[in-house]
Amino acid sequence: MSLEREHSAIPNNIIYKSLDEKQELYDKLRQHLQPALSTEFQLSSINDDTVKSELALLADIRGLVANQMPEIAFVRIIGTEGSEHFTILRHKAHMNITSMFNELDNREPSMDTLSAHPGLLASYPSVLFDVKKENLPQFIDGIVKASTPEGYALLVDRFGIRRTDKDFWARSDELHSDFQKNNPINYGLLDYNRLQNR
Repeated sequence: MSLEREHSAIPNNIIYKSLDEKQELYDKLRQHLQPALSTEFQLSSINDDTVKSELALLADIRGLVANQMPEIAFVRIIGTEGSEHFTILRHKAHMNITSMFNELDNREPSMDTLSAHPGLLASYPSVLFDVKKENLPQFIDGIVKASTPEGYALLVDRFGIRRTDKDFWARSDELHSDFQKNNPINYGLLDYNRLQNR
């Protein structure tokens, strides 16, 4: 007895129109579930089109450039009408995740990606950035050029707030205050144990 089935032998009611059936299925599920899905942390929820379009460029960054970025970066974008916080996440690619051990053997760094989200999505940032809205294109360009440790260091030199910065604790107090004001349900003290100083 053969356990194999032909793909066409499994009936379904979905008629696919593209060759990327998996993505098409995800799109159909997203459309069907749209009324129940939260968009709070999606770029589509950003009202400022300039900020939205600049942060959307991060989704195109892959491989070594993405690999230089820390796993969690908090970005404060300072505009004329106040500031907003965003989170940049690095998604580490793996060939498979069937084992807790030997992660490096399963890593696929050339497939790492970045994504940007409004708000603060984590409790343990790896780096803090302060960016004036008019400098946002240069910040994104700095990320694109940060394919080496030296390039990343230049990015942090220009936009980062290191632990050794004289304004670090004042900036931390502002961050906590904004976090509590904008998201009181999820608010909590941030854990700086993973904060990099590179």
